[in-house]
Amino acid sequence: MSASTRITLGSGKLYLTEYDPTQGVPDVATICVPANQLGYISGGATLAYTPTYYTAKDDLGYVVKTIITEEEVKLTSGIMTFTGVTLSKLCATARVSEDASTGRRTVLFGGIANSNHASYVICFHHPDPIDGDIWVVIVGNNQSGFSLAFAKDQETVIDAEFLALAQDENGTLIKYIEQDATIAAATYVETTEITYTASSDTTVQAGKTYYTRSGSGTVNYPYVFTEVTDPTGNPSTNGYYESDND
Repeated sequence: MSASTRITLGSGKLYLTEYDPTQGVPDVATICVPANQLGYISGGATLAYTPTYYTAKDDLGYVVKTIITEEEVKLTSGIMTFTGVTLSKLCATARVSEDASTGRRTVLFGGIANSNHASYVICFHHPDPIDGDIWVVIVGNNQSGFSLAFAKDQETVIDAEFLALAQDENGTLIKYIEQDATIAAATYVETTEITYTASSDTTVQAGKTYYTRSGSGTVNYPYVFTEVTDPTGNPSTNGYYESDND
């Protein structure tokens, strides 16, 4: 695998929608729509992953064992455009009401008994037409509170800090997705002109191209064969395929 030439430059947009654990995390195309945009941001966004390790060793340092005991993920961003509805998503005890006769929206904050216990799917989308877009998805909520500073010569920006919660049964805290044109270049859909057969090789043969197969072989989900960039082990037991076009 060659070294990456991707340069990540610039900010993006922040999206938020309420998390339904019975439905799981939606795909980014569903999350990243105008209706879910939390607000335009200032100062970009920062994703921080912090592991905690514990090391056990004997007094002389001959026997050492280290394990990871905790993980913490925070996504922080400055929200520059907001309404009372935006603020209600940053505070678990907020309640919003609107009066059509006056055109006023009122948000009440505080009172532990008023906590909505809501969690949200938060997605930061970094568009990149050159190297490919990046999406960072977490499930969590803002646990740092917020402050509103009304200055005479500066815009008001809310510093939001979302603490990630597990988003699946495996304890996943971050879903990082990147568009990469080189992935599509090495993927082949089965056609009548090319036949792929399961490899019978017991060891990797030099100069031979091997593929892995995904899909179910139906019209809607045809078999897709992806080239193995660094084949190892036993091709016949690793599920490798060969093409009669090579």
